[in-house]
Amino acid sequence: SSTSFSPRPIIVDRSPPIPGEVYDGDAPGTIDWTYQASGSELCAKWRNFIDPQSGISAYRWGAGTSRGLANIVPFTDDLPPDQNSICRSGLQLRHNTTYYSTIIAFNSATDQPRNSSASSNGVLVDLTDPIGGSVKDGPDISTNLYYTHVTTTVQAVWVNFSDPESHIAQYNATVSTA
Repeated sequence: SSTSFSPRPIIVDRSPPIPGEVYDGDAPGTIDWTYQASGSELCAKWRNFIDPQSGISAYRWGAGTSRGLANIVPFTDDLPPDQNSICRSGLQLRHNTTYYSTIIAFNSATDQPRNSSASSNGVLVDLTDPIGGSVKDGPDISTNLYYTHVTTTVQAVWVNFSDPESHIAQYNATVSTA
């Protein structure tokens, strides 16, 4: 009779992975989109999913109209453990609707892998342009200057520009000559 043993101990992993963070959009790092102008693509990235006992073996990604729901993008097949972002194009997303990405992480326990999930805080699809307002030449919105003697400074004022879904993030002004 002979006896053998394993060169390393077998670790029993009965716990699911520790969920990480999920971010909307494809911006670098931990930048999380609140709004997007695309009605045909959703992107997500994730980080800090860990399993201290057996490690992460795979991820699955899905997207839907509420956290944990995959009614827009069905959950993918297993993604490799070193992947941390994904995009899906060809979608028909609705204006003024928020979409959430959910990541499911699986540990490496081979007999009964455990999983945990986390969802993004959602991205609102805004397919409309901002609503235009009024721009006047000069320092006063009530008067439009047509002529000036000043050659070193140009002034303009504007009011009533708005965007009911995603608000105005910045204004860009252009100065030209006639």
